[in-house]
Amino acid sequence: MLFRSSGWHILGRTPLRLFDPGRADPFLFRAGDRVRFRRVDPAEYQRLSDMTSEALLLASRVAASRGVA
Repeated sequence: MLFRSSGWHILGRTPLRLFDPGRADPFLFRAGDRVRFRRVDPAEYQRLSDMTSEALLLASRVAASRGVA
């Protein structure tokens, strides 16, 4: 079998914890979930990084429901 890089690593970074064993449901995404990435500047990334995981997750879901994400 030939193994090659899949390219998943070039998508970017996120301040969200995609896997957190401390959460009741440790995986943020499930198979079939739709995910939208958007560019943020370094200042916004830092602001988002300073938020708690729960607040950040809630903010991203609210933004997505408004079509902002």
